[in-house]
Amino acid sequence: MIIKYDKYWKEALTHFFKPFTAFFLSQLHDEIDWSVEPQFLEKELFSKKNLAKFKKEADKLVKVRLKNGKEQWIFIHIEFQTSGETIICLRMYEYYQLIREVYGQDIVALVIYAGTNVPKKHDIYENEHFGTKITYKFNSYAVIKQNEEQLLVNDNPFAMIVLANYYVLKTKDDQQRRYEFKQNLYELAQNRNYNLEELSKLLIFVGELMKLPPLLEKKFEKEVIQTKIKNNSDMIQVSQSTKNLVNAYEREVYGETMEEARAKAKEEIKQIDKQRVKSIILLYSRVNMSIEEIAEHLEISEEITRQILIKNKAIKA
Repeated sequence: MIIKYDKYWKEALTHFFKPFTAFFLSQLHDEIDWSVEPQFLEKELFSKKNLAKFKKEADKLVKVRLKNGKEQWIFIHIEFQTSGETIICLRMYEYYQLIREVYGQDIVALVIYAGTNVPKKHDIYENEHFGTKITYKFNSYAVIKQNEEQLLVNDNPFAMIVLANYYVLKTKDDQQRRYEFKQNLYELAQNRNYNLEELSKLLIFVGELMKLPPLLEKKFEKEVIQTKIKNNSDMIQVSQSTKNLVNAYEREVYGETMEEARAKAKEEIKQIDKQRVKSIILLYSRVNMSIEEIAEHLEISEEITRQILIKNKAIKA
């Protein structure tokens, strides 16, 4: 299974930037004037220079306003696998030079090691030639080296994201154990005092980081998402930004949103004759076939089968 650590970390820190700084850069967090919206400038940076050697998808450049009125620039790099002892440290120094060249700004730099390979020199770049020496030190955080118990009692949303990443690294060869960890994290998230928008986004990120094999993913959906989460959710209006986030993930994974799939299914349902509708209801209510089995047996999609059963009140929406 391919897990896009860089992508999900980048999206998570964008949506949870304030708790991100509280978790990773607590001293800076306390000095930021949060009444001024942070500005994300990485797209602008990468459009200004030919940066083929840089991992553009893995980096964030953020400008914040401090309480004393000054600007502070923050550079964040997510590193999954480190290819060499000095490569990432050199790269961090090159980023510093680049930002100084383009914007003339000093930065607070942070590299997050999201994989299992953490170099011995993980937070400093040094280079010396006959008495001329460069030393560049930056903040670093290694997921694999964190304390699980401390993360479990930390109610910052990023403690949950770090835990999800940590569990993936620890369960590379044990998918059943990963399933159990994922279930525990979902239940833990619901017991926290997150609002519905925060909870929705957080569960998406945790779910994408903790990918499971198809059979376990289907089991997780049935046992956790369709029962515990659905039954415990409050009837609160979800913001448009959360809906957009969900739609973006659905389009990436399925090629269309659930709303689009349902609209298409309704059109296809109109084309299904009454006899086939009766067959679907009969197979479900009397033969006790599952929706998946009925869809396969009658060679129609699961969504159409589900919509027909809902329309005929055989199941609830």
